[in-house]
Amino acid sequence: KPPGGAERMAAGSRLAELEVGAPRLSFRRAVFPDDFDWLLETEHRYENTGLIGQQTLEEHEEQTKDPDAIYWIVETEAGERCAYCLIRGLKDDLGVVYLQRICVDLGAYRGAGVGMALLLRIIHFAFDTLGAHKVSPPTAPPPAHPLPLGTH
Repeated sequence: KPPGGAERMAAGSRLAELEVGAPRLSFRRAVFPDDFDWLLETEHRYENTGLIGQQTLEEHEEQTKDPDAIYWIVETEAGERCAYCLIRGLKDDLGVVYLQRICVDLGAYRGAGVGMALLLRIIHFAFDTLGAHKVSPPTAPPPAHPLPLGTH
């Protein structure tokens, strides 16, 4: 049974409590090509290469043309870009929003609460603005195992 209004309000209050300790950030739609040099630089930094798939400028550009997707840039109070995300499912008939990618500039903002603040903003956007019922990681094939299960 889906949660009623009281349960959803309580969950929303818990999210608000988590946001209290977050840094003051602003969120805006990414502009192509202006933001994408920074985006590629951040994505391809050594600290992030093992955490996020590496894409080309052309691949990112193609995704900006998809009406079912949006890139957000996260900026500090000083106007410095510190993270980005790609969200899909804006027009999903099933009400599922997919968090395609999230990338924080780990060199400067590791442990500063930027990732948590961005994730909470995505959740609020999905449920409150889009009326989604689920936020999900992207669907992908299961990882290949180097050894058959049970042999190591």
